[in-house]
Amino acid sequence: MKLKIAICDDDEMVRGDLEKTLTQISKFVDCEFDISVFSSGERLYNCYVETDCDFDAVFLDIELSEKKTGYISGTR
Repeated sequence: MKLKIAICDDDEMVRGDLEKTLTQISKFVDCEFDISVFSSGERLYNCYVETDCDFDAVFLDIELSEKKTGYISGTR
């Protein structure tokens, strides 16, 4: 089984730490993680719109440094 996971955070250290933690977890469970990392909500949104990407889990920063914080534009 392979889970598609997205990480969206404007803090590079948080993104790296979370990706490292998820990679370590995947070694202990019977599941492979396909992890995509985004530095902004806009990039994550564009992935959904332009490439029709689909994730099983999304780790989303609540307070991003841009206008779109904690939600993806158009979903409210």
